[in-house]
Amino acid sequence: MVLWQLLIIININAKTTQILMPMKIDMPIDSSSQATNNEESPESNVMNDLLKKGQFFRDLFSEQLSAHEIEFGHVCENPDEWEQRFERKDMKANNYRGKVKWGNKNGEYGEHYWDLNH
Repeated sequence: MVLWQLLIIININAKTTQILMPMKIDMPIDSSSQATNNEESPESNVMNDLLKKGQFFRDLFSEQLSAHEIEFGHVCENPDEWEQRFERKDMKANNYRGKVKWGNKNGEYGEHYWDLNH
């Protein structure tokens, strides 16, 4: 019995952002056996190379809470470092709040919070 999974890899670098085509992976139900790729192509070789290098993750969000309030932020991760940023702006009350957390693989970590009321 084979469990089908879909794998989508996003390659992010300084010059381009490329979303590679999804490929099917045959994954046996038995966890002791290895997954095999059922399609051998240049795209699958590129995907395998990316998997060896590490994964990059980015999640962006924005929400309009009311006519005068907006909330936005992002979460970014790569094999060496990560960052979480969440901000909220109220244009009617002239209030701006936010927090940022970051860290890296060396165990260095930081947090920054602000609340501007003017």
